[in-house]
Amino acid sequence: MIYNGNKYLQYDTSGLPLPGFITNLIAMKFVKMAKARFAGMGYGRFSQNVLRCDLKAIDAILGDKKFLFGDKPVTPDFTLFGHLTTAYYLPYRQPVGDFLDDDFPQILSHMKRMRAHYWLEWKDSK
Repeated sequence: MIYNGNKYLQYDTSGLPLPGFITNLIAMKFVKMAKARFAGMGYGRFSQNVLRCDLKAIDAILGDKKFLFGDKPVTPDFTLFGHLTTAYYLPYRQPVGDFLDDDFPQILSHMKRMRAHYWLEWKDSK
């Protein structure tokens, strides 16, 4: 859920002028607190199998269409794009990225189509 939490507070990332051992202590507490809050909201409670089933349902809705409900994007297309790209384009691997790369090329194509149409300046890092 939270990877490399100590790196979020290092000087290079945060600009905080604190020694590494202090940022590591703060980060450990932050990660523990964030995990507890996320668990309370429901994040991280579901298995990778549930994620796969959700992606399979999205894939079935998308089918061969350009966007979820036809030839033009609507709010659910932007919502899907926002949720999936935040995990897919992280600098480290996530299960959702592995699923998209390996099993759901239609959804990945949808994401790339949305990005190419609305964010031309976005350079592909994958």
